[in-house]
Amino acid sequence: MKTLCVTATLLAVSPLFAAESALESETTQLDPIVVTATGNETRLSRTLASTVVITREQIERAQAQDIADLLRFNAGIEIGRNGGAGAVTSVFTRGGESNHTLILIDGVRINPASAGGAALQNIAPDSIERIEIVKGPRSTLYGSDAIAATINIITRNATGSRFEAWLRGGEFNTGEASVRVAHGNTENGLNLQAQHFDTDGYSIQPGGAAEDSGNERSSVSVNGRGTFGKTKMEAKLWQSSGEVEYDPSFPPFFVAPLQSQDFMNRIFSVAVSRQFSSRWSARIYSDWMSDDVQQNDSSDFITTDRSEFGARAVGDFGLHRLSIAASTARENVDADGFGTMYESSRDVLRFSLQDEIFAGAHTAVLGVSANDHDAFGSRIEGNAEYGYSFDSGLQLLASAASGFRAPDATDRFGFGGNPDLEPEVAINYELGARKTFDSHSLDLRVFHSQVDDLISVEFSPTNNPAVDFGFRAVNVDEYENTGVELGYGWLHGGFSARISGIVQNPEDKSTGQQLARRAKRSVTAQLNYSFSRYFAGLDVLGSSERPDPNGTLPGC
Repeated sequence: MKTLCVTATLLAVSPLFAAESALESETTQLDPIVVTATGNETRLSRTLASTVVITREQIERAQAQDIADLLRFNAGIEIGRNGGAGAVTSVFTRGGESNHTLILIDGVRINPASAGGAALQNIAPDSIERIEIVKGPRSTLYGSDAIAATINIITRNATGSRFEAWLRGGEFNTGEASVRVAHGNTENGLNLQAQHFDTDGYSIQPGGAAEDSGNERSSVSVNGRGTFGKTKMEAKLWQSSGEVEYDPSFPPFFVAPLQSQDFMNRIFSVAVSRQFSSRWSARIYSDWMSDDVQQNDSSDFITTDRSEFGARAVGDFGLHRLSIAASTARENVDADGFGTMYESSRDVLRFSLQDEIFAGAHTAVLGVSANDHDAFGSRIEGNAEYGYSFDSGLQLLASAASGFRAPDATDRFGFGGNPDLEPEVAINYELGARKTFDSHSLDLRVFHSQVDDLISVEFSPTNNPAVDFGFRAVNVDEYENTGVELGYGWLHGGFSARISGIVQNPEDKSTGQQLARRAKRSVTAQLNYSFSRYFAGLDVLGSSERPDPNGTLPGC
């Protein structure tokens, strides 16, 4: 059985936004500057990794409630939700596990060191300037968790003098309000933004058998920057807090009363960068993040905080660009879950070296990193990418990269935890071809990925049943995925179109079964037309079935 979702949107757009969109050139929209693929500003057409950019214009048009609604219209990215608005939301990229995608906000890691993936459901789209998605391992640049993909959510900066405010409402007593004040230019600026969302929600049980699950979320984003000669200073704060109700029932086994939890997610970063010469520049930064969840119906809680200090130097020598980076981080976890209390602190040291080579028709990226991790010891990661460009504009691509995910605090010390776990390790190989001509772009990728030493919980009679009922986390599983991914973009006048599709085989090697919540085939299409102050948009998403422990899921 196949499932097809279609949504159509016809909205009024303010004259300010219409004018801003009209000034953006077709070249800029098709070939924006990205930073996540290499850590340096690079035109999208010069990056070798499979990279997708969701622009501010696309975010405005989507009218999305959360980040998941933006990500799901890109083939190879699948979304899993455990309920309605505000419920835990997972992202599966190219068949990877939900904790194999690293999520960054303005380059700051928000994946908790406790358990699971980042809290995507708590990020308001209105505060986002763009989203950069880089598929495949990126542990050479970013360390743990960057196995299947790295998603960098970049918040809005001041690019002029602006005041924006809007209200939105809908069914289930849903309301949303946002206000933004910005003033600045390319060198100096300050952006302040606040947003509030509230809904009574709905019952996720068939026939509305359970209570409605509501969600309340308040967000604030502050970005400031200043330039003093050759020195640039930046400071950023983002915070999201609120309450979410959820249904813990597992039909048909049992029906439980509605529960709720309070959440708080926050990042803060400061950075100083300087151009020392025509070739060398350097950046020193300090980041801090926290992820806090408190159950309101029990004493369970889990808190993660992470502080990082690092430096990066870049030398531009024309034919190649050399990047040297070093960082140190401390991760702290304090938790009480399922009757198990634990505290954990661990230090992470990283050193990386990367060279980007631009020699005529040849482009290459070579990178290596050394990672020292309290959770398991040391690892060396690497990536190699190569591209050859023909006079016709066709470019052929090839790459190989490794990645890892360190066992988190829950894996090691939570219910059934095992302090002796090894990291999950990945390798990815990819071949590709792409071509940009006039207002069209085409990107084809063939990939093969494998992840070994997956952490799973299994029963062992040698464990202490009084503590963990005989269950213990072990490195036993592995998965493999081979697939073909195709993307097409078109931009002409007021029309724009994007189509992407993937055919893959995400397989659990221990059972030979298709991986849960991952489809073998999916396709997305977006068609938009802008005229005067208005635009019309059509979004289409289709996929094959996705198996799930609680029953087969539709593709949408």
